[in-house]
Amino acid sequence: MSIWTKATMQGVHLSIRGDIYSEHIEFLQNILLERLRYGFRYIVIEIMGICLCVDQAAAMLEYVRSRFRHEGGELIVQNRSSSFQID
Repeated sequence: MSIWTKATMQGVHLSIRGDIYSEHIEFLQNILLERLRYGFRYIVIEIMGICLCVDQAAAMLEYVRSRFRHEGGELIVQNRSSSFQID
């Protein structure tokens, strides 16, 4: 898994490529919630090139999305990988 991050005044763009394993879930959650604590309220996550992804990844993104909404923010997931499913 590789992560590319770009922060602007409008928000954060996070690009995730490669397989997501169980050991990556807490790391990704911490990155996202850290951005929320820094005051960012708008994050776009672009998911690409994922062949293997554990089920906990979608659940973690839904949890983080709810935290952002609670704080008046928005978490957008742009799924460009057919093997990863999130609503």
